[in-house]
Amino acid sequence: MTAILIPIDGNPPSKAALEYVLAEFPEADVTVLHVIGVVDTAGEAERASGHRREQLERARADAEDLFEEVDRRAAEAGVEVATETAFGPPSRTIPNRAEEFDRVVMGEHGQSGARQILLGSVAETVVSRSPVPVTVVRGDSEEPDRRMIVPVDGSPLSREALDYACSEHDPETVTILHVIDPSEPAYSALEAIDVRQEPLHGSEEWYERAETAADELVADVRGEVSAGDVDIGTAVETGDPSQVIADRAAAGGFDHVVMGSHGRTGLDRLLLGSVAETVVHRSPVTVTVVR
Repeated sequence: MTAILIPIDGNPPSKAALEYVLAEFPEADVTVLHVIGVVDTAGEAERASGHRREQLERARADAEDLFEEVDRRAAEAGVEVATETAFGPPSRTIPNRAEEFDRVVMGEHGQSGARQILLGSVAETVVSRSPVPVTVVRGDSEEPDRRMIVPVDGSPLSREALDYACSEHDPETVTILHVIDPSEPAYSALEAIDVRQEPLHGSEEWYERAETAADELVADVRGEVSAGDVDIGTAVETGDPSQVIADRAAAGGFDHVVMGSHGRTGLDRLLLGSVAETVVHRSPVTVTVVR
């Protein structure tokens, strides 16, 4: 059974993450986590006094109210959930707690101002630090994901992202997207090479070789995936990877982007990594980053 951690703070985006899990993973082992950032540890919470103690008591009361709402929604959906409170900075506490789960599902942003910032910039930090896949939910749809887009660059993680999209969800369609990055001189080979022996960067020959390599890659990846009844399509585009992925997700009628946390590096191109974080920030649809 899949174990899912949902960080929640009571604001609409985090509630959308709960609704998403109730709809998409009704058979999962779900834990809802509320992080209290007033102190760093449970020990500090026990020793707190004065104004700090008052802050903690208010935070704990808020957590109890929130968990009552969580329990009500879970009961309405017929899904059992556990609730848990933790202490410390959310960006550190959530990834640490995630080690005991199979995936984290969270909203795109949450509380701010005088209170804690649970999500938002924290969501991007969790994406970069979590040891397990992280799904950042956009919107408030309770309908399961059916149309997915999976960017690939030939790296093992991007191929795992494709397997993950088909095996962990129940999609009707999956589009394998490869983005040719014209800013990378060595890109046209899709492997570590001596750029001095490559076609002149930006030349017609360079683009022809890049397109040929890209077509071969998506065909190879398409041939490897075991998709069952899923309709698998492929697409190749040129441009800045993070912008192309986000734009394609917005314009293509997709529900969900699933991508690896990082890709090829060094003299090869970096498709994912910082690109994954940028897509999480820019994408108008739900994004899962796979590790």
